Amino acid sequence: MIPWSDLTKDISSKDMDDFGEFRETKDVDNLVAGFVVSKGSGKAYSIQVQMDTAHLGPHSKVKVFCNCDNFKFQWAYVLFKHDALIAPQNFILLPPKQTNPNLAVGCCKHIKVFLELKYKADLKKLNMVKGHV
Repeated sequence: MIPWSDLTKDISSKDMDDFGEFRETKDVDNLVAGFVVSKGSGKAYSIQVQMDTAHLGPHSKVKVFCNCDNFKFQWAYVLFKHDALIAPQNFILLPPKQTNPNLAVGCCKHIKVFLELKYKADLKKLNMVKGHV
């Protein structure tokens, strides 16, 4: 697991505006799952987040999953190396030489938007800039 604050960076208003639907499908034993749907493309992105705390906080440690290409090709390998990837068997885990050559830690906007919408009240208290509370 990896601290949530290591994955966060600004969520732009454009990112938030692009998502037309948010649906939570599971919230059990510190595992939340659901999906967000893009207004522009109509694609639904499946999200899973496992936390070491009952509620997301800046120091909560997490494991994450998204089925988008950005997650698959830029973030999955790095998260796997940090024991922060849910369902690693779903990915071909090769270093992202083109999309993330420095192996920076992060995650896709879909996960951030999903958690922003789920924990909106709690996250208003947090600064979503990497490493800040």
